[in-house]
Amino acid sequence: MDDKMIELTPIECELILTFVDNLNRILTSEELYRDIWNNQELSASSNTLRTHITHLRRKLQLDEFSPIRLDYIRNKGYRLTLQ
Repeated sequence: MDDKMIELTPIECELILTFVDNLNRILTSEELYRDIWNNQELSASSNTLRTHITHLRRKLQLDEFSPIRLDYIRNKGYRLTLQ
């Protein structure tokens, strides 16, 4: 990012790849758990997903001024968009 190498964890890599493959599409927490954790016993109420997304946003320096947006759509899921 900005000619800087950003180190991501394997889960963060899977998340960003999943979001890029589904650009502009809202992904539910259930879809993300299924795709990233391969149906392991993680519930949508777990903080695991939110924690990884928070770390990913920080590492990629995503904020309201960034052309890349990773937004939480209330009661629906998460969406990656480019502006």
